Amino acid sequence: NIYPIHRNSMKILTSDDHITQLSQVSKPVNIFNSQLAELCISLDNTMLLHNGFGLAAPQVGIFLRVIVVDFDPFVLINPYIIGAEGIIDTIIEGCLSVPNISKTLNRFNKIQVMYQDLSGTMKIETFEGLDSVVIQHEIDHLDGILITTKEK
Repeated sequence: NIYPIHRNSMKILTSDDHITQLSQVSKPVNIFNSQLAELCISLDNTMLLHNGFGLAAPQVGIFLRVIVVDFDPFVLINPYIIGAEGIIDTIIEGCLSVPNISKTLNRFNKIQVMYQDLSGTMKIETFEGLDSVVIQHEIDHLDGILITTKEK
């Protein structure tokens, strides 16, 4: 079993106890199967349980390039930003891995993201506004960056 499966929700790592783990760069996903799909469902359940807008696999101790978000598409595997424009500097971000801390960061208003879906099919999507901010935040987690360590 290559993916740890948890049927309901998983424990979110927080920066106090797991700062070294959370600063790891995640590895790309190479195997697309039903276990990966179940992992994504567990990530989604965990995100919803904690009222999050998004959740990256490293936040639950799985250091793979997988994020789930609270909009469609809800799973982005191996996501990379391939284009960006405009700056938003007014959104205050919070993070499930850094509870009780918020920070205003500069984020792109519009991004183009290349990613794979659950079947491994490569896709390119454009996201704007809050959706763009959420995806940038979650991709930061894949690169080992927390809001507390990110420069404005």
